[in-house]
Amino acid sequence: MVRFASALFLLHLVCDVAGQPLPQWSKSTGATHGVGTAATISPDDNVLYITSDNGVLYAMNPTNGDKLYDYKYTSNTISSTSGVSFSADGTKFVFAVKKSDGTSQVIGMDHSASGAGFKWESMSFVGDVSGTPLYGSGDYVYFTSSRNGVGTFTVLDVTDTSAGPKLLHEESFENLATNGLTLGGTFVDRSKVTAPTEWSPLGIVRNPTNGKHRFGGSDNSNDMVVWAHKAAADSPNFDGYYYAYQMAPEGEDPTSISVLSTGQWATWAPPVFTKDGQKMFFCISRAGMNGWTDAALPYNQGADLKMKFGNEARTGPNPTLSTPALSEDEDWIFYATTKPQIHASKTFVGGESWSNTVAAVIDSGIKVSGSVVYAFASSGHGYAFDAASGNVTWTQPDPADTAEGVKADFSISSDGSMLYFVGVNGAVSKWQIGDEPPTEAPTSAPTESFSSEPSVFASDPPSPMPTTSKPTTSTRKPTVSPVTEEPTSEPTSEPTVSPTSGPTSEPTFGPTGVPTDKPIEIEVQAEETDAPTDSPVESPDSGAASFGFGGALLAGAFWVMGVLA
Repeated sequence: MVRFASALFLLHLVCDVAGQPLPQWSKSTGATHGVGTAATISPDDNVLYITSDNGVLYAMNPTNGDKLYDYKYTSNTISSTSGVSFSADGTKFVFAVKKSDGTSQVIGMDHSASGAGFKWESMSFVGDVSGTPLYGSGDYVYFTSSRNGVGTFTVLDVTDTSAGPKLLHEESFENLATNGLTLGGTFVDRSKVTAPTEWSPLGIVRNPTNGKHRFGGSDNSNDMVVWAHKAAADSPNFDGYYYAYQMAPEGEDPTSISVLSTGQWATWAPPVFTKDGQKMFFCISRAGMNGWTDAALPYNQGADLKMKFGNEARTGPNPTLSTPALSEDEDWIFYATTKPQIHASKTFVGGESWSNTVAAVIDSGIKVSGSVVYAFASSGHGYAFDAASGNVTWTQPDPADTAEGVKADFSISSDGSMLYFVGVNGAVSKWQIGDEPPTEAPTSAPTESFSSEPSVFASDPPSPMPTTSKPTTSTRKPTVSPVTEEPTSEPTSEPTVSPTSGPTSEPTFGPTGVPTDKPIEIEVQAEETDAPTDSPVESPDSGAASFGFGGALLAGAFWVMGVLA
């Protein structure tokens, strides 16, 4: 009987790993976590950092979920709608906070499991940081912000922060609209901007092959950041510009913002790039996705890959909150729009595509590990998809069950075996999604809550403020480092995909799936078009996957049962 029970336990474990994620632990922060916040595992997998709506940064032990520390910049910090971004060497990170007086700041920290390593803070400004500030490949931090409703772009040099970070470059939409010409050569015409003058979060390509915009140049491998006008959920106006910034190579003229072009769209999410900087993808207003996929096509030309979805309203902006993601071989782009669906396209014009239905709109980003795509519906239901076919590998919990909503971004461990996420009401969870065995017995019940008041505050008074004099422009070339890639519930009457029954494998990447019947319309003309399409997006068959890792473990379990018998 003991032998048989042992075999059954092994069989149960195999089925959990093969068919569903295996919960490891769940703890509560006691805070709320909405769109823009994130649960981010450090590059060395030693600390799980969680930002929150109350402005507190929570640090947890990813092995067991125990509290390491929590940190609040000042007592009047009230919120954060930012995740964290790590430096290229993984030893430092940045995030943004907002205070009760209406001002915001970017905070620099040392990555540490032993306690909060406050390092520096930026200048204060009235307004909000858009998305997550980004560490570049060198000691530069980039971010956009909204100041009195006007978009502003800022570059900080954090090489030496003993006197605070150096304000390296700053420009706003008002500067561009007033001064007209920029280094990019495009004139900003206010009459062409009907979208809000706020700017979207930044996307970054670190050390690209070249800048891919008009003055990029094949010899310029400095970081390049791109952004656009921010869509407004309650406005039918969405025409604006999109912009780029890249430091000039050493010895050349200082760099200003390049105004790439006008677009009949706006966005809420940052773009993503291939590692060489030769392809760029934006999820945009009016339920679409634009891609620049031709290596010979500068970004100041119109997109050559345009996805528009016939069953989604395109009369208003419908801003997408989710950041798209590329496959590891960069042949596929995965993205969500404003309906409870996930989409995939080949990263070239005319490639394959698939679509699938989820329980609610995806707000929290999309992640890819190996040949599996992971996403959370805002309802809190997690999904794993075969990247090539779109078939559902697993979903947890069952879409018919109630779950705590998930709007914050989530993350996956460096080896792809663990997934970390936080619900809107503070439940932080770790799931095993790969074949790495858990380090200790899993538990699904919350066992410890963080204190309502953080235990660590910034020193008072804070470290010296950076200079606010007129910014100087540097032509210093950032250190070239290896690329480290970082990504509203509404009921739906459409059918929801159920998990496959039976063991599933890690699917291989390739054109194995059958595309849905006309799920999207691909337009390749240079000009944007507004004509809606009528064909609905259909979901692929979520049949059982092929015999693989889970099947092998299952067979092993039955072999053990035979031996023990």
